[in-house]
Amino acid sequence: MYDPEGAEQLLDEAGYPRGADGIRFKTTVNHYVSFDLNYQQIAAEYWRAIGVDVEIDVADGPTLAARRKDHTFEGMIILIAALTWSPTAALKFWYSEGGWTESNIQDPDYDAMYDAALATDSPEELQKLAKELDMYAIERHWHLWGPMVPNFIAHQPWVIGYNGEVDLGRISYPMIYARLWIDSELKEEMGH
Repeated sequence: MYDPEGAEQLLDEAGYPRGADGIRFKTTVNHYVSFDLNYQQIAAEYWRAIGVDVEIDVADGPTLAARRKDHTFEGMIILIAALTWSPTAALKFWYSEGGWTESNIQDPDYDAMYDAALATDSPEELQKLAKELDMYAIERHWHLWGPMVPNFIAHQPWVIGYNGEVDLGRISYPMIYARLWIDSELKEEMGH
């Protein structure tokens, strides 16, 4: 929900009053050069409206990946965490083991809950634990959530070997196209 008045109140209560220049504090958001900069610019304007001066630091992939891995970035870092293929995929970003936690979260309670989620064989239990982990992280404000980009898949019935897959593993989009073929007879029957 967009609530600048509520955000102003929370910042005041947290001890971040506006200074004489109207600024509460300054921070940086680290942004991948390959991502669309428009979203970050819009978000920075929302921050400015509540007194937070945000500098956008645009960096190439290897530079930003090294900053993330070594925890040497200032301020915030962009992270695509709205993943839809597994209940625990995005939740590893706050797990202290494995090098995924850019924000360097070290929370033994979260880690224990995550370990329990990975250990279960029950899809129902996994879903329950994933929801609990998600709410645990949300309540601690470890991540600032932006919108999730809607996804859609266009498909022609004469394209064979495709069932709506987005990928066949981590960053393996081209593998899908190598496994497709055209049913020319069906295409012709359909008037194309």
